[in-house]
Amino acid sequence: MKNLQRNKGFTLVELIVSIAILAFIILAVGGIMYSNNLIYRKEKADITVQGSAQDVYNKINEDIMQAKHIYLEGYVTDDKIKFTSNKIESNSVGVTPKNFLLPTDQYVLDHSTGNPSDLISLEMERSVTSREEMLATMTASDQAFYTDLLNTAESDIETKLQTCTADQVDMYRKLKFYTPAESDEIAKGLSDDEKVLYNAYSNRFRYFSAAEKSEEVTFLKSIPTKTNSDFGTLSTVESGGTMKYKYVYITKLVIVYSQKADESFMSGTNLTAYNTEKAKPEYGGKKPNDEVTVTYTFGGTGTESQIRCDYKYKYMNELDTSKYSDNNILTKQLNHATSNGTDIPGCEAQIDAEKDSIKLYLYFADKSMTYTDRGMVKIRNSYVLHDAK
Repeated sequence: MKNLQRNKGFTLVELIVSIAILAFIILAVGGIMYSNNLIYRKEKADITVQGSAQDVYNKINEDIMQAKHIYLEGYVTDDKIKFTSNKIESNSVGVTPKNFLLPTDQYVLDHSTGNPSDLISLEMERSVTSREEMLATMTASDQAFYTDLLNTAESDIETKLQTCTADQVDMYRKLKFYTPAESDEIAKGLSDDEKVLYNAYSNRFRYFSAAEKSEEVTFLKSIPTKTNSDFGTLSTVESGGTMKYKYVYITKLVIVYSQKADESFMSGTNLTAYNTEKAKPEYGGKKPNDEVTVTYTFGGTGTESQIRCDYKYKYMNELDTSKYSDNNILTKQLNHATSNGTDIPGCEAQIDAEKDSIKLYLYFADKSMTYTDRGMVKIRNSYVLHDAK
């Protein structure tokens, strides 16, 4: 009886204390687990955003490096715009809206009528004898043949050249160009500034192949025909050789480059047009490259700002992104700010035209992230941001 009385169990007070201690332990452990879970979820979200941002940044830089032609719209200022995460930063920096293009590209847009190829194919130089002297050495039938080609409308000439031999195409190209004397005669009526542009223009396009000419026309057709500024105005060399850059906040970027063509991605009229192009004598039986036009747009209003990317192929129409509108948005997390009431997208660029180089900064709304490489991105092709001297 005595043993039974001694082991009669816990008292109510002991039970309450035990439950309180157990609850405290459970709350403490639960709190730690909840805190760790929050940290994990935040770090996972950070990694996802950072990875997405890095992918976007790499993609834009990769397209820039391949560029053969670039057109840019945006805001220019001498002062840096401030961007802050998760809110719209208000700035009082004066910005000027501008668009940029090579001077010789602008020359073609200003002087061509209708199709830019009209000018690219016409006002070229030939280095030896005049057209009349070359025709005079030919037989009467050859004179009539080439005179007919020279009088063919630009819209029809490529079709007609498909029936010619490679030698006949080459002779037509020679006859089509102006001699230096004829070019000088044209230049006599120009102002000094116009002469500089005309000479740069004729030097640039003088040796263009048919493929390069087509690529140039594709590019010029993809941009608005308005007054443009020179990329060279965006940086200056100060005393001591220090480079000073203006800040450019990009709203639109158009890039054209060549890519190996794959007929499995072509359909309908695009495939027919490509086979017609491939059969031209100047390609010598080789497949011409496709021409890719990439259009990036940056910006937005309210609380959302985005980067949109549209791909347009001259022939591989199955790869055009226009049919997949939802997939054209690379990110909706681009930051933006205001400056004197103007909405400024968080895509900042510094441009060194003489070195064909661009440095990008991308500002993202989440995590206060800024993406930039360690230096200027060098475009692989020459004379993309400046004309040859």
